[in-house]
Amino acid sequence: MHFSRLINISVVIFLICTGLTGCKDKKQSAQPVKGRKKIITEPAGASIIYNGREIGVTPYTITAKPGKYTVKLEKNGYSSRYASFSIAPGMNKEEKFKIPQASSAVLIESIPSKAYVVYRGKRIGETPLVMPELSFGEYSVRLEKSGHAPKDAIFTVASERPHKVTVPLESNIGSITINSSPRGASVYLNGKNIGITPFTVEYPDGEYNISVRHPNYTSFESKIIIQKGKKIVKNYTLHLIPGEFEIVSNPAGAKVSVNGRYMGVTPLILKKQRANINHNITITSTGYETVKDTLKAAPGRREKKVYVLKRNLGDLELVINPPGVTVYIDGVKYAVTQKAENSKLSQVMTVKNLKPGDHIIRCTHRRGRPASKTKNVKIIAGETVRPAPMSLWIPNAEIIYNDDSSEQVVILSKNRDGVFVEPPNGIRYTILNSKIKTINYFKDSE
Repeated sequence: MHFSRLINISVVIFLICTGLTGCKDKKQSAQPVKGRKKIITEPAGASIIYNGREIGVTPYTITAKPGKYTVKLEKNGYSSRYASFSIAPGMNKEEKFKIPQASSAVLIESIPSKAYVVYRGKRIGETPLVMPELSFGEYSVRLEKSGHAPKDAIFTVASERPHKVTVPLESNIGSITINSSPRGASVYLNGKNIGITPFTVEYPDGEYNISVRHPNYTSFESKIIIQKGKKIVKNYTLHLIPGEFEIVSNPAGAKVSVNGRYMGVTPLILKKQRANINHNITITSTGYETVKDTLKAAPGRREKKVYVLKRNLGDLELVINPPGVTVYIDGVKYAVTQKAENSKLSQVMTVKNLKPGDHIIRCTHRRGRPASKTKNVKIIAGETVRPAPMSLWIPNAEIIYNDDSSEQVVILSKNRDGVFVEPPNGIRYTILNSKIKTINYFKDSE
């Protein structure tokens, strides 16, 4: 630090010979032996300032008289520093000095405050925030605050003086009102339950997925766009989830109509029936009373209904002998009697679904004695009537006697002596073969 001594001794020489860089004096024998000091900086390229004048750029060798010296080291982007060193007679050495990088503190403010500061993809704090020791250069931060549009701020640190960066933020809030019919539906925004209708909420502008849900009603899904500074009203009508009916009848196979529309036969499942309203059900089956009912479908549920059908007609079981007899019911031809296991007897004839009341049964055969018979039968709803068997005497053969006389009979059996017959009067007897010239058999049918 001996600047006064240096100035006193060699100021004239320095001014004439350019300072520390090795001037030649005619009277060298009177001057002390000089030394050399090589100044190295990290990083290199620093200016060496001595007495306010730049004398070189590192690395640089100073040649000077013995003594202690102080110089200032300066480099753009780095903090200035002073370096002190000594030079001895005849010295030839080097000395290294590290120059600290220049930095400054920056205060980040936002209007309004308490915005997140995002630097290099990470949140580093909330405004107001001091970012210390920033080296010289350009920087970019993003400010994020709920209810406001994010904003980037770019600033430059070019001196060691503290900086302040103020960023005004713009609100990006819009509002949306959700109404539903019926009221009380849950509102979901991007999958999060945010309230119950009627409901108003403020959100940053953007596109959102909205869902409106209510028990027993179909949910409503849509996308909405919220715009900053604007109010949106959305009205949603929700529909009840359909119900189902399971219709069973005993006996099965009954026809089912709903609200006058034919739907099918039982057992039957009726899907997608509007809930909480009355549905008129009609069930019909031949021979049974018509059933009418009113059902109300429960949302999302299946209701099972079993109907036992009541007969409104009756049945008739007839035995009419022999086979081959034509049967009429109330004057309308119904059937011809069929052989049972015993060929002389007829199968039981079942007549279904007759109206309750009196009916006339008539059986006929052109060879019958008499040719027809009738019987009155009373039918009872839901019952099966079994009247006493009916019979017609119908000859199955004609016997020609030896004297060419003839007789129509019912041959019951034959043996080697003759035939056992039944005449119209019902008294059975045997006709000997010796009296019979020939037998002509009739066909079963008329």
